[in-house]
Amino acid sequence: DGSENEDAGYSGFMARFGWLYNVKSVAKFEGIKTDEVYDLPYIRFMNALAYLKAKSDWEQEEVKRMTKR
Repeated sequence: DGSENEDAGYSGFMARFGWLYNVKSVAKFEGIKTDEVYDLPYIRFMNALAYLKAKSDWEQEEVKRMTKR
């Protein structure tokens, strides 16, 4: 029913389509077509996701820091 994912903080959308969101994000980051993402070496795909996640987290922290002033 998706309740485990809901409890973990995932939206229903991301629980169902998060894999596609990640593929599209990596495609944009790498400057390649979505279909080409599936041909990337696994470690390159995972490193791109890790970078994008860390960058997003950092940007969110920067926004919080700047709004506290």
